[in-house]
Amino acid sequence: MAKGSKPDKDKKKQKESKLKFLKKRAPIYGLIIVITVIFLVPELTQSDLQSILIDDATGNEKLAIDMIKSYDGPNQKGLQLIDALSDQINDEYSDKKIFDHKDTVANIFAIDTAETLGQGTHEVHFTFDTYKENREYVWSINIDTGEIKAINPEAKRILDLVNYS
Repeated sequence: MAKGSKPDKDKKKQKESKLKFLKKRAPIYGLIIVITVIFLVPELTQSDLQSILIDDATGNEKLAIDMIKSYDGPNQKGLQLIDALSDQINDEYSDKKIFDHKDTVANIFAIDTAETLGQGTHEVHFTFDTYKENREYVWSINIDTGEIKAINPEAKRILDLVNYS
């Protein structure tokens, strides 16, 4: 019987030592969890332009929109157009979390302009509505060649930013 009781004592000691180990370090683990929650959760729940963007296009219109959003300059190494838009909007509303605001709406759609501008061309309209103002950026894109032109001054500013970054 003496042999049977010794392993039970060893198991109890191991269990007690594990509990002591956790009790000693519990405040440290708690602090790590709190810091993680404070700094990581807001970053994970932060809204951005992509999360509020309404895009329900299909076919060639969807292709034109995707080409505009992912355009990253003539050397394909720069800032993507959608990121440049997001950065500009964030800079202009630096005092507010504009993408989290309930009145903020972003919409993107494409119109086939093959009859007026030639085969494979589409106009891509990006509208951004806030509690303060409404903006529209319009680009013309040829989905066959990938050529993009700005139609209005706001779109030209964004396109220049992407092309020369």
